[in-house]
Amino acid sequence: MIKQVRHFRDSGDLPSIQELIVVSERVFTVTGSAATSAQPIALAEAGLRERSDLQEWVLAHPEIIGEGVLVVTFEFDRWQAFGGARERDRLDVLGLGADGRLVVAELKRDRAPDTVEMQAIKYAAMASRFTEDTLVEQHARFLSRDGTVVDQDTVRQRLIEHAGDLDPEQLRRPRIVLVAGSFPPVVTATVVWLSEMGVDVALQRVQAYRVFDDKTVVTVSQLFPVADVEEFTVSPQRQQLQAAEERRRTTREKSTVQRLVTAGSIPDGTPLMLRAHHRDDAGGSHRHRGMGQPGPETRPRPLVQRSPPAAGLGVRRRALSAYRDRPADPG
Repeated sequence: MIKQVRHFRDSGDLPSIQELIVVSERVFTVTGSAATSAQPIALAEAGLRERSDLQEWVLAHPEIIGEGVLVVTFEFDRWQAFGGARERDRLDVLGLGADGRLVVAELKRDRAPDTVEMQAIKYAAMASRFTEDTLVEQHARFLSRDGTVVDQDTVRQRLIEHAGDLDPEQLRRPRIVLVAGSFPPVVTATVVWLSEMGVDVALQRVQAYRVFDDKTVVTVSQLFPVADVEEFTVSPQRQQLQAAEERRRTTREKSTVQRLVTAGSIPDGTPLMLRAHHRDDAGGSHRHRGMGQPGPETRPRPLVQRSPPAAGLGVRRRALSAYRDRPADPG
């Protein structure tokens, strides 16, 4: 399989909706040195079904909905409101990530409906109420579906070995994964916005191809989130460069006053005064404004801790020199 992936222009921004939709791939069958393009077809055209095919692929290969995901259960519909009323909504697949977060997966065979993301949000909200005991109970049912008897202590240990201690705070923050043949723009727009708002949501595209001898090949590609451009680059000695930049930034933030105080040149808390001055047009020595009668803009003011005192000290040294060299008072 040869994949053609669109590159995104700005690593700092999320992709636009148009960029998200047009991500494409090219699949070829190879015989000897000849490559033949495979024909893309819908899963329905290939005779594949949502529950008996797509769902079974996810159960057998949970990496479709994320690396390090363990399937906890599927087709879960045992929801109950606080008042005791039953809710019959059916969650396609519930997984558990290695980070201890639940993974809510909604599967659609071909084009996803316009409200698929809202459906997944509803399931994520309800699944966020799963407790460790509920997970153990439902995973035991999942493992026993072929008739094998599994005790809950073994199941609990299996879950803990996969995800560590099942932290209730982590369980309250499920990830959402939507799997479909394609996604309408209204769905991709909502998914991008949800991601900007801090919701962890991913789009997985399933595509079928007709190949030689009338066989079918299926690919799964992550449409969103897209990889950051930085992940495709190579930078020499990245950590050393970052450390050097941090040292430069820290040095720039230290004011002259702080360095003088640290060195013991002036006692901490010494009041310093600053007079405004500037260089002449030729870039020569400093000239002082209003040495006789300073205006409001040049009147001395207390120097804040982070302002450099060197200018104020220079003013006073030059003022003292001018005072010594002044003409004698004839009176």
